[in-house]
Amino acid sequence: ARKVTRQTSAVMPVHLWGEPCRPRDFETFAARHGLSLVFDSAHAFSCESEGIRVASFGSAEIFSFHATKVFNSFEGGAITTNDADLAKALRLAVNFGFSGVDQVASMGTNGKMTEICAAMGLCQLETLDTTLAKNRSNQAVYAQKLAGVPGIQFRPDCASERRNYQYCVAEVSQWRDQLLKVLIAENVLARRYFYPGVHKMEPYVSRDPQLKMPGAEAVASRILVLPTGTAVSEEDVAKVAEIISLALSEPDRLANL
Repeated sequence: ARKVTRQTSAVMPVHLWGEPCRPRDFETFAARHGLSLVFDSAHAFSCESEGIRVASFGSAEIFSFHATKVFNSFEGGAITTNDADLAKALRLAVNFGFSGVDQVASMGTNGKMTEICAAMGLCQLETLDTTLAKNRSNQAVYAQKLAGVPGIQFRPDCASERRNYQYCVAEVSQWRDQLLKVLIAENVLARRYFYPGVHKMEPYVSRDPQLKMPGAEAVASRILVLPTGTAVSEEDVAKVAEIISLALSEPDRLANL
């Protein structure tokens, strides 16, 4: 709220790692300040908040169907909105602005989905429930196997939300980077996410090298995303958890990596 000025026109909250970002709170905030509200919902396909499906909030929500997402069509995405005028403008925009055979009503681009991407999406819909169930199961096994291990924790479930568990996100209180080295050495494809933060990368870092975002930087220094998905078995999860448990039980050795 302290950052809102007369130049502020919109707010763009992010549903991160398959977890809704309290959209009702943002709707209240945007209304109070007279701002448009657009959600980055790339990670939030099939999620819910307070019994309402993500896709129903704000002025619009933007989804990614990239190959890395829980629902994918190789490439592509979607915009959802409850605003009929905005929907009309978006339909024009994705088709060059054409409103008729020889009529262009607005600026536009070629944003149409290809047939092969649409076919992939239809196939993905058939297996979506299986994928979500597998993600949820893997998360539960990680949490069970690493319960009580000092220095690592997972986001607790929330009764008012439905998550897709695409990303198995752990917070490592200390030695996160050293633990990542151990996992990579054991051929476990874990990664830091989002690290080091967009404000530390181009083009933003050149514009303001001194910019500090202590909250984001603190979280980015602790986050470790662990392998999950339909190709990761319960036995795989148990092995990864065993490696993590063993590594964190020897902090002196971790510190020297």
